[in-house]
Amino acid sequence: MIAGKDVALTLDLAEGIAQTSATADSSGEAYSDPIRTPNPTGLHARPAAVLANAAKTFKSEVKLVRAGQEANAKSVVAIMGLEVQNGDEIRVRAIGPDASAAIQKLSALIISGCGEDVGGVAPKHKPAPLDTIKTTKAQPKSEDPNVLTGVSASPGLAVGQIFQVKQVDIAVVEAGESPEVERRRFDQALKDAHQQLENLKSEISDESKAEIFAAHQELLEDPDLLAIAIAGITNGKSAGFAWKEAYNTYSAKLAALKNEVLAGRANDIRDVGLRVLRLIAGIAETAMVVPENAILIAEDLTPSDTASLDRTRVLGFCTVGGGATSHVAILARSLNIPAICGIDEEALNLANGMPVILDGSRGTLRKNPSEAEVNNIREKQAKQAIKRDAELAAAFEPAVTQDGIHVEVVANIGGIDDAVQGVKLGSEGVGLLRSEFLYLERTDAPTEEEQSQIYIDIAKALGNDRTFVVRTLDVGGDKPLAYLPMPVEENPFLGVRGVRYA
Repeated sequence: MIAGKDVALTLDLAEGIAQTSATADSSGEAYSDPIRTPNPTGLHARPAAVLANAAKTFKSEVKLVRAGQEANAKSVVAIMGLEVQNGDEIRVRAIGPDASAAIQKLSALIISGCGEDVGGVAPKHKPAPLDTIKTTKAQPKSEDPNVLTGVSASPGLAVGQIFQVKQVDIAVVEAGESPEVERRRFDQALKDAHQQLENLKSEISDESKAEIFAAHQELLEDPDLLAIAIAGITNGKSAGFAWKEAYNTYSAKLAALKNEVLAGRANDIRDVGLRVLRLIAGIAETAMVVPENAILIAEDLTPSDTASLDRTRVLGFCTVGGGATSHVAILARSLNIPAICGIDEEALNLANGMPVILDGSRGTLRKNPSEAEVNNIREKQAKQAIKRDAELAAAFEPAVTQDGIHVEVVANIGGIDDAVQGVKLGSEGVGLLRSEFLYLERTDAPTEEEQSQIYIDIAKALGNDRTFVVRTLDVGGDKPLAYLPMPVEENPFLGVRGVRYA
């Protein structure tokens, strides 16, 4: 870090903590002073998951309060439903044996951005109210009858044929067997869904994209969401019926929010909901079967659908729902799949096999292109491929300035897959291995043998001539460990963590 930035961050956060001291009344209820939310797009899925995780470490009942409305701070869904936007004034309220400690910890998390880079500064004044978060706008409806428009979700060009993707509704019976049988069925489905998501995360090398499915795992443990399903099971409903009611209730609630980012997370709840429902119904999860050179058209795709697309057959996709900030769009960009969200609904009526040109950069889908138009796109794609190949070839050349100074180019990684990918892309080594990846998403600490083996594997992947720097374990703050209790600090992001903790 730059020393000046460290100092500024320390001062800003120290000021924030001073402004959010915890006070308690005679009933044991504690509450914070008002806090301005620093996150650029508010408390969306990932910061909400960090906050809920921290809240769960306390025995006290913990609430977030915004404009007279309250939400369970241990529930990701409830936090998102509060629709907290950048600069909104919120307070933390807690009641119970460790209420004051909960207030201090959650206040520090909110001020610091709950793991997001917010520059260390919370806004001092609420910005002008926004009905929606600004995203890339769809083009006006085209005057050309052969062109449909939408929102650019992932750049790139694709020439292929339409393939319509229809969502299959899973039928459930309302009446269940005994509540005990249905509860066991439900609990097993939640456990299996968690493992499926863990497997999906391991297939994604980009740590920030894998976090999308970590947030999905949080939804599987969401107390408010589970409470609706369990209440239904207790009242004699089947596990499938009760769970379907629960996730549909909350996805509809989020979809109705004005904040586009938070409304887009309704798709994540539906994704998690369908995953569990398939397991309850005993329906195996199967890969989407599509023809070659397919341009997918769907009302919406889930993050799970997107992450598992067959890139040898799927050239791009368009969805009627979603937007540029959706997790589906984020995944499409990471997978280099051209994509459009918010496409004209007429796209759902296009016949399978119709030739089209998808321009993800412009947000347009051209029907029945001429041979000349197709050839023009093919030429552009060929030039882009040549440019990519040239860049990859040059990636292995030494990085030297014009006056002869060598600059070491290394990768920050979170595991063996990243190390292998870095070598393929010309990295001169690893500048930072996030050692906490060995500790997160598990119920107990890794053994010394486990740690030793992964470091050996990464070193072998790098070879003898590349730099390999391992960061001291950095947990706490936005990365709590259930099996490693840490004392509550006023400022965990600049407190006892990393080398200080070790």
